Amino acid sequence: SNRLSSLPEEIFHMPCLRTLDISQNLLSEITHEDVEWKCNSLVDFNAAKNQIAYVPSGLFGLPEISSINLSYNLLQRLPGDPEDASPNVIWCCELLKRLDLSHNRLRALPDMFKKLKRLNTLIVSYNYLNELPS
Repeated sequence: SNRLSSLPEEIFHMPCLRTLDISQNLLSEITHEDVEWKCNSLVDFNAAKNQIAYVPSGLFGLPEISSINLSYNLLQRLPGDPEDASPNVIWCCELLKRLDLSHNRLRALPDMFKKLKRLNTLIVSYNYLNELPS
């Protein structure tokens, strides 16, 4: 495993980037909320086994993303959650098929999950969830 504690903003400005695996590091954040994500070709994002407490909404706005792994982090909420700083965020990741949020501290999932029509794998084990969006 690496020991990265931050990522350069330029990595999110790579339009041809298709896979980004930043797992098993010391990241407490992916990037700041105000960073514009220009990696519109990103298909696979893996940030498992870090110390991430917040996910910027830009991740859920990527048009080609099909797999997101945020397992084994410190997430308490996701963009679009009513208690989030950005409760009105709309997820535009219509091609998302796999979402792993296991081993976090999530108490609720935003209603945006209802719009993920292609999602076929949702892993939310080992959280503090009482219910899933209907």
